[in-house]
Amino acid sequence: MYQGIDNAAVYCTKLKKLWDELVDSFEVPMCNYARTCTTIKQTVELDQRRKFIQFLTQLNDYYDTVVDQILLINPLPIVKKAYSMIRMVKKHKQVINTVALLKK
Repeated sequence: MYQGIDNAAVYCTKLKKLWDELVDSFEVPMCNYARTCTTIKQTVELDQRRKFIQFLTQLNDYYDTVVDQILLINPLPIVKKAYSMIRMVKKHKQVINTVALLKK
């Protein structure tokens, strides 16, 4: 799934809905042993990281700079922080465009 003409918020919502539908179609394993629980937790964390990278890499070119900055952060930020950074870029560019229009 690509962002296309959707804004980042709409794209994120559609992608999350798709991921939630996929999760609903799978059975969640039960934790019977400490080792199993750790493995399940690691698997969930890896899946969340994969989804996060998928979200970032499928954004429009408009967000290339901020996506590059996010991917350079080690460890990767939480999704809320990255989404906030993306929204700030959008707002910043809107302000710049408004100021440019007012100067004309």
